[in-house]
Amino acid sequence: MTSTTAALEIPASGRVLSLPSSSPRDSLHWAATLRHETSTDLVVYTRLSPHRLAAHFPLEAIAFKWLSESDSPHALQPTLERIHHDISGRVAGGSGLILLDAVEFLVSVQGFESFLSFVRSMADLLSSTSWSLIMPYDPAAMESSESARLRREAKPHTVTELISSATTEISVVPDGSADEDVSEQSPEELQEVEVTSGSLKFLSSIPKAALSTEVLVRRIQQWDEMGFDISSLRYAVSVSSQRRYEIYRNVEAAVRRAVECERRIGMIEVRGYSVQAAKMRFRIMQLTGLTDVENTLDAILSGEQ
Repeated sequence: MTSTTAALEIPASGRVLSLPSSSPRDSLHWAATLRHETSTDLVVYTRLSPHRLAAHFPLEAIAFKWLSESDSPHALQPTLERIHHDISGRVAGGSGLILLDAVEFLVSVQGFESFLSFVRSMADLLSSTSWSLIMPYDPAAMESSESARLRREAKPHTVTELISSATTEISVVPDGSADEDVSEQSPEELQEVEVTSGSLKFLSSIPKAALSTEVLVRRIQQWDEMGFDISSLRYAVSVSSQRRYEIYRNVEAAVRRAVECERRIGMIEVRGYSVQAAKMRFRIMQLTGLTDVENTLDAILSGEQ
């Protein structure tokens, strides 16, 4: 994996800063390069699963928490209270940079006012420490007034150049199967059958009889690469075949709805609904609030809004 060299600026200690960017993943490349070139201790709180985060960082070189309800030793319940408690313990000593890569998600599920209170509390907590907190986010995913208020509480950090680099393809292999080549487990059932928008695709449904652990792992990888939050499906790898298929079918139904929503979001975006489109895209990739998104799309496309 290659990267360009950027003029890197280490955030001042004791500060809470924002990092506005229309491409939030660029901030991960920036943080990875900062850690590599300056040896800064880095703690990452993210909605990316560990194997997806590993495309950006060597996981053994950083501390991280996966903000998820998943039953994983790396998971942390994605609430402001739990994140605050975890950060409080980490900043009691040492120094370094904390990257909170979950702003849009936390605002969506916890509310903007609650998130702003969290930011103020973080500023008080870190003011007397040798740690700093930086929060990348996409301004288009918020109302302009909310983005302005967040910038007042968390001054935008100046990054001379965000790092762009190719991500490394990561294979998801279930525990105890490290010697299996998942890339060879590509039966006909896993073919892509229709490209709808960008990297989102309709994939053919997998019959119950074909849903082995290996096939499920491959489907998880495909949806993961599209960017969907499919935390619940990882649990299905280790359950009975009947329960595995039930979980898979539920997630598949949600993904299909999300892909169709993305096609329609593109239709309203060209009509000038850019802020609404950004918010909807974030929600559908989390596979949450799909009914609300569908209803809003119906209203906009029918001329009711």
